[in-house]
Amino acid sequence: MKQLISLFLAAVLLTLTLTVPATAADGFRLIGDVDEDGSVTILDATCIQRSLASLRPLSPLQRYLGDVDGADSVTILDATVIQRALADLSLGFYKHILYTWHTKIESVEMSPSVSSLTVGETTEFHINEAAHVIPSEYAVYIGGELLRERSENPRFSYTFAESGRYEFTVISYDPFGGEDTYRFELTVRSREELQPKITHAVYNRNTKILSAIASGGTAPYQYQYIIRHDVSALPPGDYVTESAFIFSYDENGIPILKCPFCDDSAVKIPTDLLTKTLIYTCEVQVRDAAGNLSEVRRVAITP
Repeated sequence: MKQLISLFLAAVLLTLTLTVPATAADGFRLIGDVDEDGSVTILDATCIQRSLASLRPLSPLQRYLGDVDGADSVTILDATVIQRALADLSLGFYKHILYTWHTKIESVEMSPSVSSLTVGETTEFHINEAAHVIPSEYAVYIGGELLRERSENPRFSYTFAESGRYEFTVISYDPFGGEDTYRFELTVRSREELQPKITHAVYNRNTKILSAIASGGTAPYQYQYIIRHDVSALPPGDYVTESAFIFSYDENGIPILKCPFCDDSAVKIPTDLLTKTLIYTCEVQVRDAAGNLSEVRRVAITP
């Protein structure tokens, strides 16, 4: 007798459904409609039970629709709520609806955010999408080759093995079958390319001006000038001059005339402070916007 009653109740539950109104079926999904057939039936409770038994995984949308008790996860309690609601419509969870949307990627951010990328550097990326209650899935391609399969994780990373131009394509898939494509390009340079260089440095004895030209690295550049000779040529003391050079000492305690890093690619040499019969050396060095330093370029100075 108990077996007959159970079979009867199962048959009744199969006939009881909570149907989405036909006029709005394209506009929303019904909470509890785990199998996405447009209505809530005992089969939806079965879908939950099968997923909990690891027989059939649920998609992100199905997990959202199956969380009928709003506990942020699908459990056996959700299957129980569906079964009770089918027997007692006063529970009313079926009144909750989920409107569809179309996925839209707004940006892809880099971390760390740098002005230039270097060979061998690993960069983290984060996909920013318009907010919604169910996560989209994202696939990532680089140069047309699949970098990462579809995943709900909005983060991915990449290590640049060679210098050159890299094209990334990110495709997002929403739970309703919509897609959005976002593309961006990055230029990666070798450490040699990132190093600034002094390509030209010359002293004009007539104008007393030393000029320098830099390239590579990241513009704009700043220039530093240091005039060196020996102790007798630059005796200690306070010099009064209109130039940008100041009297100082190097790391070995030897007197120097120094013009600290500045924006000037040409400076006037204070020859009035130099002994006329000697030849000095002016060391020119460049610092780029990223803080990289060039090698020192030495230029002979004859007062």
